[in-house]
Amino acid sequence: MKRMLTIAAVTLLIVASPHARQDPTQALATPSLPPDSRLKAVRMDASVKDCLTFIGHGAGITLQYDQNVPRLDQKFSVNLNDVTLDDALKAVLGPNGLTFLALSKSAVFVYEDTPQNRQKFSMSIQIFALKNADPQPIFQLIMERVASDPTGVRPVVLADKEKRTITVRATADKMALIATLIADNDKR
Repeated sequence: MKRMLTIAAVTLLIVASPHARQDPTQALATPSLPPDSRLKAVRMDASVKDCLTFIGHGAGITLQYDQNVPRLDQKFSVNLNDVTLDDALKAVLGPNGLTFLALSKSAVFVYEDTPQNRQKFSMSIQIFALKNADPQPIFQLIMERVASDPTGVRPVVLADKEKRTITVRATADKMALIATLIADNDKR
């Protein structure tokens, strides 16, 4: 698939191969951006947010921002030639003290690059074995109370009725909330 986007004498060419449907457990794998998406002949002179929006629209990715991201309105110039989508985002974000977390092949979460934020937004996977509760109602509870929270990075949650487990990929703060919810609701 090829898409062409031209803005004020700037041309962005994204070449991406179609991706096959994945099985549900792939949702827990550490996501990454498609390595075959490349940007050709890009010169941008705009705000950081406009540069990111341009890259996002051209690549077909969704950009989400931490509520405390600074410097998005700051002017920024960059020349990119035949770089991956990952490298293009780093070229815009890095010099501005920002970084990103790939949420999926088509979504990224942008945040200020600080040691506290790197720890806050790092993801882990945990499998919770249920002793008493049915996994489906626990799954629904997690989705209602934690996964629907619009702030931060949304967790990925899978319920396995046969194995009586809940598998979660989430940031440390969301994982703690989910662990408490499961412990409080997996009682006799």
